[in-house]
Amino acid sequence: MILKLIVALILFAMPYTLPFSWKFFVLTPLFLMVGAKIFGVKFAVNFNLKAIIFFVAISLALFIASSFAINNAVSKAGLQTIQNGSLLWVISPVFQSLHEEFAIRSLLLKCANKIGPLVSAVLLANIFALTHYVLYGFGFEKVQLDFSVLVTLFSFGLGANLLFLEGQNLFLPYLFHVCWNLARFRNLLLRDGEILKEGVTFNLIEGSTPVLTLSICFLVFGLLFYFRNKSRIPAGVALLENTN
Repeated sequence: MILKLIVALILFAMPYTLPFSWKFFVLTPLFLMVGAKIFGVKFAVNFNLKAIIFFVAISLALFIASSFAINNAVSKAGLQTIQNGSLLWVISPVFQSLHEEFAIRSLLLKCANKIGPLVSAVLLANIFALTHYVLYGFGFEKVQLDFSVLVTLFSFGLGANLLFLEGQNLFLPYLFHVCWNLARFRNLLLRDGEILKEGVTFNLIEGSTPVLTLSICFLVFGLLFYFRNKSRIPAGVALLENTN
């Protein structure tokens, strides 16, 4: 079991250590195939017209809400933006979000069956926030994230965990994740003509009042969805324990 976890960790971390641009496009499918065996999970696809309409509508709402909050934060911080001309700003978030969602939800599924769903949801949300704090604070950028950023990350993390737990629905938190990343990273942020470090932009964007407010709303949505939805929305793509 320890060896499997080590292999899974290496496969998960590998794209973040490589310099080439298409790393997630190449390595995410490999991680999903191998990771499904390692984590002992399988995918169950269940799309119908109701699900498609729901997911399209919520994707548009998410992207619009995210763009509005980000633009508001950028304006308040007095930053300039330039559009990222590379197609990578579209392709990379799509695969990177899937890469991270699969790892987080696989762990959440396992933890939920051992220590309980709500405890697991809170625990992994804390880990999600603290991981960003460590990576940016002690990694190559050496930027300390503000407390407000950690609250935003925790709120988004817990909301996404609750969305998954209600129906083991991988697709719904993935949509939230990818729509946010597409809105967040489609532009480069500058101050006085210089491109800012990503950690610095986290303090200015994720730590801002508009984005913090959005994250709290997302958490409330996750709570309502978990306690009130009762599986009325089809899973789309469910992540299930493989009992074979």
